[in-house]
Amino acid sequence: MTDIVDTLRAAASHPYNEHGPHEWCTQAADEITHLRARVAELEGAVVWALGYTDFEPRPEGAGAYWWRKELSKRTGLGQKQCEEILALIEKDAIQ
Repeated sequence: MTDIVDTLRAAASHPYNEHGPHEWCTQAADEITHLRARVAELEGAVVWALGYTDFEPRPEGAGAYWWRKELSKRTGLGQKQCEEILALIEKDAIQ
């Protein structure tokens, strides 16, 4: 099975594809590559939060949700980003 990124890059380099479609194919391939890396990053954070990697026991004196700060760091999601995501989820649920 051919990878979609390889297919898009091949289409972008096709000699009959000199105008708009060349850039569209290249941009799509770049976006897919970026999204795959982001998914891998998020999966790594979830695996950590589930305790399969270097998840440490709760430090003495730390609150019940001490791990949230580390999870936020690993995902790159702060409060603002989470609020934006929740708003999109609500919007989709309403439609």
